[in-house]
Amino acid sequence: MMPDPIAVDAPVIEPVAEVDPPAPVTVADLLQTSRQAHSLYHQNLPRMAAVPGVGAQLQPGDAIESARWLKAAAAARAQAELLDPTHSDPSWANDAATHPNQELLVFYLQQLSK
Repeated sequence: MMPDPIAVDAPVIEPVAEVDPPAPVTVADLLQTSRQAHSLYHQNLPRMAAVPGVGAQLQPGDAIESARWLKAAAAARAQAELLDPTHSDPSWANDAATHPNQELLVFYLQQLSK
């Protein structure tokens, strides 16, 4: 005799608690994220550093981490551009970047295509 398929013990699925939707991402958040990621990109690049008793010595950096942070900086800045292509958000005027957004996007594309 075959077991009744309906009588098979099945796991009980509990209803999922309601979750508040995430806060919308702002241009200010994206620009800050991009600046932080760009800083971490720089920190992981190879560089010359003073070593006491030795002089200047090349520090190898971390190419994988550097590339990861470069991608994060590019993605955040591109997303900010897509969110506000006319740069009407006041965050653009307060952006502490050293170059205009378009120049930074071109830089990121050039670096990521290497």
